[in-house]
Amino acid sequence: MASEAITEPETATATTEDMELENPQPGPKDDAKRAREEADDAEVNAKKQKVEEEKSVEEERMEKLEEDGEGKPEPEGPVVLGPKTFGSSVEMFDYFYKLLHHWPTNINFNKYEHLVLQELINKGHPEPVKKIGSGINAFEIRQHPEWKSRCFFVIRADESVEDFSFR
Repeated sequence: MASEAITEPETATATTEDMELENPQPGPKDDAKRAREEADDAEVNAKKQKVEEEKSVEEERMEKLEEDGEGKPEPEGPVVLGPKTFGSSVEMFDYFYKLLHHWPTNINFNKYEHLVLQELINKGHPEPVKKIGSGINAFEIRQHPEWKSRCFFVIRADESVEDFSFR
């Protein structure tokens, strides 16, 4: 055993002549696949067009404002909602956030908060007439049945109820 020499296996070096190259010319399989991919692109584009055609009310409103030249951001400054004046939109956001999270649920707001919330809907909602409906009887904070979170609700004169956001 000691006299046997361990030799390393010979490694074969492959030359380009020994290697099989892939066929660079497309065959019938490649053509079929390419046609199918192109058909998929057409379907994707058709789907994209459908999505682009269906715009939300807010998107339509923003486009209209941009066309009228009114789509520019409003300058930072005082915001007046009913009897309450806010120094900035950030201050207004904080006010409604605290109101939403600190007011007890299922209790009507007082007259002061009622006027502020009514003005918020009139000035801030894209469709205030639809949201107000037959008239506003009261505002409450309730647990939203779908989202399981606190939400502002408007109670109309006909006793119908609908949620709204202050954002």
